[in-house]
Amino acid sequence: MYKHISTFCTFFMILAFQVSAQYNATVLDANTNAPIPYANVYFPDSKTGTSTDTLGHFTLNTTKQEVLLQISCIGYKTYLQILPLTNKDITIRLEPSQHQLQEITVSAGSSHLQGENVMNVEQVSIGSIANSGVSLTDKLTSIAGVDNMSTGLGIGKPLIRGLGANRIAIYANGMRMETQQWGDEHGLGVGEEGFEQVEVIKGAASLLYGSDALGGVIFFAEEPHAKQNSIEAKAASEYNTNTNGWHNTAKLKLSTNRWHYNIYAGLTNHGNYHDGNNTEIDNSAFNTKDFKTSLSYSGNKIISSLNYSYLNECFGLTEAEEEDAKRLFTTSKSLFGNMNAPFQRLNTHIISTENTFLLPKSANIKLNAGFMSNQRQEYEDANEAALDMMLNTASYNLRLQLPKFNKLSLIFGSQGMYQTNRNAGEETLIPNATTAEAGLYSMAEYSYKNDSYLQFGARIDVRKISTSDIVKDDSVFRSAFEHSYPAFSVSTGVYHTLNSYFTLRATAATGFRCPNTFELSSYGVHEGTYRFETGNPNLNTEKAYQFDVSLDYHSEHVKFAINPFINHINDYIFLNPSNETMDNLPVYYYRQTNALLYGGEAALHFHPHALHWLHFETSYNCVFGRDSQNDFLPLMPAQKIKAEVSATFSFSKIKQLAFYLQNVYAFPQRQVSAFETPSADYDIVNAGITMSFRALNQTISLDISVTNLFNVRYFEYTSRYRTIGIANAGRNLMFRLSIPLQFNLKQT
Repeated sequence: MYKHISTFCTFFMILAFQVSAQYNATVLDANTNAPIPYANVYFPDSKTGTSTDTLGHFTLNTTKQEVLLQISCIGYKTYLQILPLTNKDITIRLEPSQHQLQEITVSAGSSHLQGENVMNVEQVSIGSIANSGVSLTDKLTSIAGVDNMSTGLGIGKPLIRGLGANRIAIYANGMRMETQQWGDEHGLGVGEEGFEQVEVIKGAASLLYGSDALGGVIFFAEEPHAKQNSIEAKAASEYNTNTNGWHNTAKLKLSTNRWHYNIYAGLTNHGNYHDGNNTEIDNSAFNTKDFKTSLSYSGNKIISSLNYSYLNECFGLTEAEEEDAKRLFTTSKSLFGNMNAPFQRLNTHIISTENTFLLPKSANIKLNAGFMSNQRQEYEDANEAALDMMLNTASYNLRLQLPKFNKLSLIFGSQGMYQTNRNAGEETLIPNATTAEAGLYSMAEYSYKNDSYLQFGARIDVRKISTSDIVKDDSVFRSAFEHSYPAFSVSTGVYHTLNSYFTLRATAATGFRCPNTFELSSYGVHEGTYRFETGNPNLNTEKAYQFDVSLDYHSEHVKFAINPFINHINDYIFLNPSNETMDNLPVYYYRQTNALLYGGEAALHFHPHALHWLHFETSYNCVFGRDSQNDFLPLMPAQKIKAEVSATFSFSKIKQLAFYLQNVYAFPQRQVSAFETPSADYDIVNAGITMSFRALNQTISLDISVTNLFNVRYFEYTSRYRTIGIANAGRNLMFRLSIPLQFNLKQT
């Protein structure tokens, strides 16, 4: 045994302490050959980076023969290339551009910038003031085609082109998030600490992500490590006037040449929100506690990290009629004081490891594995949780990237999951259950000319679900069952550069989604749904066939894109109302039908030639859905138009000063299903200002924004509170102060 340990340690030390060569690089303006100071230099494989000095220089120490390199700087096109290291002195030239910077996408399976992927991927920066929102899902709605199915301000479920819940796969911390996401009033279950941006894949992405990615993927991309041989710290505090709420965060990141340590923490406390009539919405308060830490090693052959995160959430649930008898005092359990019943309490622990083994010629093996524990408790009118479910999930994701051969890249992968659900409360909404799944996939990408790609892939999966009986009052209300759900999916797409101005992206993909345990076996009233729901153990796997086309125009001062789609889903699962009642509530049954969803997005970005500091952006999105009887599908978001004007300046003492003014208009939604009611249109205005300035050799940021500037009382169609006459939030002013610190370590 000791011999094996010694051999392993020796092997690791050989990998860790290989002699590196030093390369000197210079970043220049492609037109003037002038050096570009303070450009961000980032190595995506290791999540490490540095910046150029005043002369545009930076150094690179590695044993590799080539490296994936990303360089970005305001006023220039983002550089992303696999850089051959054949000379010790390297010169890189950036092309000037006044459009927004593009970042590399992590979720699409290939190393391309956002706008150059075969799949339809869009990004949103979590910290951007223009994406301000109280909940994390609010911030995602800045992307056209993404909507928020909200339960008050704190709970939000993202909808991508009208599909949500188990039809969207959520990835964070290197693994798929499993948080009982089948519930209408179950939020994301993801804290925003430690994440830099969110990537959204629109449309069927089952090829890379398996079941639940039938409608799309939301991928949380982590912050990069601190720059090599430095310490970075940051404290930020945010205050919201509408809820008298605070969001306080802190982080510390330390990096040497090889080792990186990150720690993040956040505390959030919001009171009841107020609508446009300044009416306080009772029991809409919520609070969260978020902690995350990681330890990483970046070697020349191995990149590895060990991550742990903890998220505690407590959400009040507003009802149409509150009863004094349903108040619950929970000071001993809540950091921020009292929480009234009904409310939810969630505890989520995640431990995961992400490992990349770097092979010659840019080949690599990636292995992510993790364990997630999600406890959901729902309190109704007692000191004990009426509903107490513990969901434990172990999963892995293995991917092999082969060396590029004659412009052909090949990826092979496997994913698997083992999951158990156990009940401990006095009520049982879904049975104790076990879910196991495994999948194999392959994807090929062929580069047939510069900046043009052809992609094809296939995948096979099987999921097995086993449940126990649901017993109430010594009677079996739902019998145990065991089902297997095999699935096969394919995907093909092309990203084609038509000329120097136009690019075309087109994809055709199949997707699948296995029915979840709730749809198969539920029997009861779920707090906050206002209905009695009955599952159907005979449901089949949903199968989707999606076609997506995007035409993009890009000149020096104008960007325009139009992106229509059509998505046909066989065996679409939906809730069907009946004439029956149970416990004085209407009874709903899960049924299946064929469904057709279609629509698209369009976007325009313009900045005048003489006013590079000024930007105009507008977008339009729509989605329509009908079943096989030509009836409208439920929860199809209303059409929206968003328009924004922004201006950015820089001065000698102020690093950046930016303003934005945004208008959001939602059309009336009258294409509703049989058990929904139409909604009126609304028009709201948002605005903000952000300022960054240098003090004590550090950059301090101050943000001020206002949402719903004119305090309009409105009802979002996808708000679950709309059906009980509760409006969305009125005017909210947000003040945020961020104080970052950075110190260089002495190199040895």
